Amino acid sequence: MEPMYRPRLLTPGPVELHPKALEALSRPQLHHRSDAAKQVFLQAKAGLEAAFQTQGQVLLLTGSGTAAMDALVQNLFAPGERVLVPVHGNFSERWAKIATEAGLEVLRLELPWGQVVRPEHLESAVGPFAGLLLTLSRWLLEILLWLLGAAAALPGVAVRWPEPSLVQILAYLAMLSGIWLTGSRLRRWLLVAGGLLVLTGSCAWSALQVWQRDYLEMVATAGSRELALVATYPGGRVMVIQAGIPRPVAQPGAVDRRLVGYLHGQQLLRLDYLAALSITAQNAPTLLALVQEFEVAEFWSGGERPPLAAYWELRNYLGDHRKRVRNLALEPLATAVGGVQIASRQLPGNIPGRSAGPVILQLTYQGQQVLIVPPGSADWRARCLAAGLPPSQVLILPAANLKADFLPDCLRQVAPRFLILTGSKAALPPAALTGSWQGAVSAADRQNITVTIRPGDIQVRP
Repeated sequence: MEPMYRPRLLTPGPVELHPKALEALSRPQLHHRSDAAKQVFLQAKAGLEAAFQTQGQVLLLTGSGTAAMDALVQNLFAPGERVLVPVHGNFSERWAKIATEAGLEVLRLELPWGQVVRPEHLESAVGPFAGLLLTLSRWLLEILLWLLGAAAALPGVAVRWPEPSLVQILAYLAMLSGIWLTGSRLRRWLLVAGGLLVLTGSCAWSALQVWQRDYLEMVATAGSRELALVATYPGGRVMVIQAGIPRPVAQPGAVDRRLVGYLHGQQLLRLDYLAALSITAQNAPTLLALVQEFEVAEFWSGGERPPLAAYWELRNYLGDHRKRVRNLALEPLATAVGGVQIASRQLPGNIPGRSAGPVILQLTYQGQQVLIVPPGSADWRARCLAAGLPPSQVLILPAANLKADFLPDCLRQVAPRFLILTGSKAALPPAALTGSWQGAVSAADRQNITVTIRPGDIQVRP
């Protein structure tokens, strides 16, 4: 009897298959347009996104590695363009062949097979002037990225990439023309160096402008679930204020991607404060996503401990990463951030001497007050009115509080000049609820509402 041998594949491809993969291949074949095949595709796509740690799109090509190489060349280059291909092995030889067949002008950089391609090899291939430009560009880019990363780690600094302006677009085009066009070396040097200086300076100026701001800005994100505010204080410190409506534990909410997307769109890396005015099944997943996707320095909450898996995962994450957690039921806020006075308030709880329930927040800057009232139950709203609400120029309410038993008395006690309504169902209240109140109303239902407070001035704009 001849012994059985199992061959081991030690090649770049095909590769050794896991037993689970072999078992899957032995199953009956799926039609590629069936729901089962769709689920397999989506599961594989999600697994690749997790493996590559990316939030971008992962493209699956049903073909060989050579097919993927050919697709890349065909999509990135047009016939007649020049490409530099270091040839130092079989696969790099294949790159050169694919590029030639695609109609590209291939500049081959011949190296001994197996030798690692280093930056100096590329510099020698493109010439001393272009090589010097590559070295200079690499150094400037690395220094810029290091400075941006170091600045983003500082408290109170929000580093944002500048929105492309006409000057920046022209600077970028000048850099490209200096690298690729022919002409005087001095002129090419001036184009590249000038473009780099303008782009680098615009990034630094953007960060400096945020750091030196002297006003309070609050943004209510459109369509967010009930209460989601992003406050930027004078000096650049950022605080996210979040609250959810009471709902059964059996109805967990989803992550508020409008809020998370807005923060990513602002290129924020760090949140100095995350204030959870209430933690419910609706907003617990959003709070967890915020601490996982951003560097949160401090977490504030009203001290509640709901029986929610997302909440306890949040608490474990904060503890594992040694974040500062402030229980507002035990330590009410009476502090200042960037010249803004912050005060918190809770109603008395069942335990004598200890507050509980949703947290009411009031911000005061340059004599102007902003009152933020989170969503609450009918009983909590009644007790809130009985305890009294402080007068404020700006009142921010979630749509869940637009009730006949709350809004008229709330407006009478607070007497605001501006009423900002938040939440996915925010809408202008009927006149029967506002009564004789004559202030301005804005609803963050389909567009963000921005409140800007400067010395002696309040502006509310979409």
